[in-house]
Amino acid sequence: MRRCLIVGLGLLALGLALSSTLDSWAQDNKTLIRVRGSDSVAGRVDQLAKLYMKDHPEVNVVVLGGAKTIGLPALIDKSGEVAMAARKATDLERREANDHGIELVERLIGYGGLTIIVDQENPINELTIEQVQKILKGEFNRWDQVNGSATPITVFSVGEIHQGTIHFLENDFLGKAPITKKAEIVSGFETLIRKVAETKGSVGFTRIRDAFESPASQQVQFKILKLKETPGSPAIFPSRDAIADGSYPLKRPFFLYLDTKAKPEVKAFVDFIVGKGWGAQKL
Repeated sequence: MRRCLIVGLGLLALGLALSSTLDSWAQDNKTLIRVRGSDSVAGRVDQLAKLYMKDHPEVNVVVLGGAKTIGLPALIDKSGEVAMAARKATDLERREANDHGIELVERLIGYGGLTIIVDQENPINELTIEQVQKILKGEFNRWDQVNGSATPITVFSVGEIHQGTIHFLENDFLGKAPITKKAEIVSGFETLIRKVAETKGSVGFTRIRDAFESPASQQVQFKILKLKETPGSPAIFPSRDAIADGSYPLKRPFFLYLDTKAKPEVKAFVDFIVGKGWGAQKL
């Protein structure tokens, strides 16, 4: 009980500190722009927000990630002016926003890539999009079905902590089909990379930054596959450049949402983010 009380008081103090900070910014006669939503989008938007504020001292932009897929509730409860999303808003979410007097403006800000990884000993180096789809759906369960060995396929998947990625894969990439029920669910992409590295015949999916920049990617050995749109297409290795030029076929869109009645300062900030897009950016 005492530990719960201490944790509760700590969270209360953190909330009060954040509220005090936001209040002080508002009192500086600066326009406060709160950007809430998906962690997959937050890092890039936060970098660009810092750039924006250098040239626009009249605003304070606060980027708060943490939502698993989409930040629309922040627009509805007025805790944010801009919502970050790792997927498109659903019809239900749009209707809910309308019910609260919010008419959503959707702005595409760029694409993130997903990589397909296998264990280092797998002789497969590339797959077509259709082959990946059949593997993830469980229609292919041995590697010799994609010109590999007769080794059984073990699919690793992340769970609900990465709802945006799962939503994209099942609703867009797999055509509203679920990832195979035989998939072994792990806690996150770091764990998935380690599991694939140590499991013969395994396959999994990660975000590009996890495959190249995470601690696990530097500590264990695994193989990142090239992907091709069709059997006759060139096989493309995943990279940010390949996503930017449209050649890499497994990419997912990222969005910002705001209300049509948003302040001009909010609209100008969103225009800036959209203009910068999703490429590398020096601060």
